[in-house]
Amino acid sequence: MPVTNNYTVDREIIGERTNAGRVNYATDALGSVTGTLVGDALQNTYAYKPYGALLAKTGAGADPKSSGWGA
Repeated sequence: MPVTNNYTVDREIIGERTNAGRVNYATDALGSVTGTLVGDALQNTYAYKPYGALLAKTGAGADPKSSGWGA
């Protein structure tokens, strides 16, 4: 079973580390993940509809596990 460690600042998740490596999150003012970064490279971007439904995703990287996606 893979282990995921979350990185937080003031109770906000800013990234995660798995066996594959570390992924940092770019967030907006509401704390929604708007992008994922591996090193200095932007991997995915996300846009949302009002009330938080996913509108669009670009990139082929894995989605943030801690956001509740894939449930």
